[in-house]
Amino acid sequence: MPECIAIQINQRVVQIAHARPEGEAVALAALHHHEVPEGADAMAEASALLQQFKAGDHRVAVVVDWNDYSIREQWLQLTSEEDIRSVLKYELADDLAADPQTLVMPFQIVEERPEGAHVIAWSTTKQTVADLIQMLSSAGLAADTIPPDAMGHVGLVAQLAPQMVTEPIIAVSGDEYGVNLSLLQNGLIWGHRRLSRLAWATDAAGQPLQEIRRMLLAAPGFPSPVAVVSFGPEAGNALAGVLAGELDCEHLHIAPPPQAGVGQAWPLVAGVAMAMVSADDLPLSFRLEEFAPKESARMVSMLGAMALGLLGVCLAVGGLMLVLQAQYHKTVAEGYEERAREIWQSRVDARPPALLSIFPVELSKKMSEIEAAVKSAQSGQDVQPVYRHLMQALIAVPDSVKYKIENITINEAGARLTVTTTNDHVIQLDRNLNQSPRFSSMLEADRGTTGETRYTLTLTYKPISQKGDRA
Repeated sequence: MPECIAIQINQRVVQIAHARPEGEAVALAALHHHEVPEGADAMAEASALLQQFKAGDHRVAVVVDWNDYSIREQWLQLTSEEDIRSVLKYELADDLAADPQTLVMPFQIVEERPEGAHVIAWSTTKQTVADLIQMLSSAGLAADTIPPDAMGHVGLVAQLAPQMVTEPIIAVSGDEYGVNLSLLQNGLIWGHRRLSRLAWATDAAGQPLQEIRRMLLAAPGFPSPVAVVSFGPEAGNALAGVLAGELDCEHLHIAPPPQAGVGQAWPLVAGVAMAMVSADDLPLSFRLEEFAPKESARMVSMLGAMALGLLGVCLAVGGLMLVLQAQYHKTVAEGYEERAREIWQSRVDARPPALLSIFPVELSKKMSEIEAAVKSAQSGQDVQPVYRHLMQALIAVPDSVKYKIENITINEAGARLTVTTTNDHVIQLDRNLNQSPRFSSMLEADRGTTGETRYTLTLTYKPISQKGDRA
C-alpha cells in the first residue's frame, strides 16, 4: 500500500493530511493546518506547503472544498451508468444555472428500481478542477484523484469505525466554521450537508435536525440510521448526541487524532488521505473528461487491454469464430512489464510507480474477459453486462486482498469465479463482493495447494437488480 497525501484549500485555511500503511492498518502520519494570511493567495500558500512532499513517492488527492461544489439528487428513468452519465449534466443544468459544457459531474447510484435510479450528483466547474491541477503542478506534483471533501466521511468511518461501514449511519464532523453531516452506507453517500456559522449546544440543534429530516425524506430508500458517528469538535459531538437521541439510535464518538495543533476533531482531509492508502481509486472524483489522469492505474489497465487487443478476435459473418494468436500472446505477456517500465520512465521523475504492481493482475483479468467472451459466443448469451458488473465489483476490492483468478464462468444470472489465495484473503474477498451493490457471493473451497487453496465464489444478482436494466 502506498503512502498518500491529501490537501484541502479554501480562502481561510490550507490543510494537508499524510497517511501511510502500518502492517494491515492505515495510520495518520501527520496533519498540517495552515491559516492563510489576510490578503495572501491560498493557492500559492498551498503550493509552497506541498514542496516538502515533492521528493517523496506519494499518491496525491486534492480535495474540493464544500464552497466549490454543489450536490443534487435526481430520479432518472435510466439504470445504466453510461446512459446516466450522458444525460445527467443536461438534466440538472437549469437547476444549477450553468452551461453543462462548463461542468464536471461525478455521481453515485444509491438506489435502483426497475423504473429507474436514484442518483446523487456532485457538480463543480471545469475551471475549479483546472486551477487545482495547476496548483499541484506548480508544486511538482500530480493529482491521482480530486474528490469532494465529503469523501472524508467515507474514509474516516472505514478506518476508525469499520464495524459501521455496512450499516446506515449519520456521520458528523466539523471545524470552527461549521459542521458536516453525511448519510452513509457501504461507502455510498446518500446525502450531505454543510451547516455554517452555527455554535450549537444540546438545546440549540433545531436547524440541524430539520436538515437531517430533509435529507432522510429525500432518500426514502435509506434505512433508519443505527448510529450517529461523530469525529469532533465539541460542538459536532454535542450535535451528534442530540441527533442520536432524536432518532433513538447509538451515538459513537471517535476520539480526536493525537497529532498536535489540529484541534479536537478529525478533518475530512484526513479521511480522504486514509481512504486512498487502502483503495486503488475513490468512488467520487472530479478528475473526469479532459481531466482524467493519463498516468494512473487505469492507464496501466488500458495498456494491458490494448496489448491483448492485438491478439485478435475475429468475427466472421455467417458464423462466429474467435482466434487467439498464441505465440504473439506469449511475446506480449513476456514483455508487458518491461514495456510498462519504458512508458513510466518517460516521465520527468523517471520512476516507475508502485501501481505497476497491479499490471499483471489487470492483464490476468483481461485474459479472463477473452475467455468469458469465447464461452459467451459458444452459448449465444449476451453476458457482457454481467462481466462489466463483475469487473466493477473486483476493482472495488482493496489492493491488500491478494488473489489469483484462475477461471471465470458467466451466465445471465451471475458468475462463478475460481481463485487461488489464502483463507484470510478469500474471506476478505467474499466480504467485499457481498458488499457490492449488485452481487451476493457464496464461498466454497475446492482443494488445497502448497500454501494456498483454490476457492470458488458463486455470484448472483441481488433482488433489487434482477429486474432492472443491467447494462
